[in-house]
Amino acid sequence: MTITNPEGGLTTWLHRASFGLSLIGLATSLYLAWEYARGGAIACPVAGTGCEDVRSSQFSSILGVPVPWLGIAFYVSFAVLEIVRPEFVRHQRMLMYVGLTFAAIGILASGWFTYLEAFVIGAWCFWCLVSAACTVSLFVLAVLLAVIQPQAGDRKSTRLNSSHTVIS
Repeated sequence: MTITNPEGGLTTWLHRASFGLSLIGLATSLYLAWEYARGGAIACPVAGTGCEDVRSSQFSSILGVPVPWLGIAFYVSFAVLEIVRPEFVRHQRMLMYVGLTFAAIGILASGWFTYLEAFVIGAWCFWCLVSAACTVSLFVLAVLLAVIQPQAGDRKSTRLNSSHTVIS
């Protein structure tokens, strides 16, 4: 597979994908937060009443905070990290660890909520699954970025950041 990116190669592509996924997750969380606040029925395109069943469960909020608001905080944090990253060239390694930590926390939370849907609530919320897919994807991207993060003085970093990168 070949990824061509004149703006900076594979790492740039991964960061842009991370930002895009953050926006998709944010839109999903904003929609759910709006529906939670409005109190109307959540449009659940594939699971019938699954979204309503999840929202009406005792697990739809943590310490009084609706779960979609936690999603908003998570996805905004990720998006902001991707926005400010180019401005802090000297701190890329630290920002990579921050992104990896956010992603790990997100995947643990998402795993927990998916477990609750499957084994405790017994209902699937389409929007929650979209958010879970975004979170898993963000985690995979964060791990890939951690693996290929150029080290100071690393000669391989030029290959990773070239305008034409080949992945085998």
